[in-house]
Amino acid sequence: MIYNADVASAAGIVQSKLALADWAAYTPAWASFGTQPALSNGTLTGRYVRLGDTVYGQVFFSAGSSTTFGTSWWTFSLPTAAQDSLSMQGSGYAENNGVTGYVVTARGTGSGDFLLVWGRNAGGGVTEYYSVNVPFAWATGDFFNVSFTYEWAAA
Repeated sequence: MIYNADVASAAGIVQSKLALADWAAYTPAWASFGTQPALSNGTLTGRYVRLGDTVYGQVFFSAGSSTTFGTSWWTFSLPTAAQDSLSMQGSGYAENNGVTGYVVTARGTGSGDFLLVWGRNAGGGVTEYYSVNVPFAWATGDFFNVSFTYEWAAA
């Protein structure tokens, strides 16, 4: 919390501006390692805020009746350049249209985007990435929401 006494210094003023940063909207690019998906009448929105060198973001996806899901793992673009997108971390929730909910873990790819991760094998390694049939066969009304953080790449 910033108190009036803190604002007396230039550092306090910079901090107070930082604390009041507004969230900005962005449209994530959705891609697949195979045949490309098509959002069509679905919803894909994102928003983010940069506080200092840390970017906080959220992505929401909901499948429409004419959304197609591609044939392989999905990637979603980050809103700004990452210092190292491999360090991007995220988590969230996915739902099979009111039937079953799933935990979402997100990780950066090193290419300015991220994958949604689901499942682990007995050795602790990742076994699946979100795609057309993982963790369920995606259809109308299915959705996910994920929040993430990463270090901003200064220009």
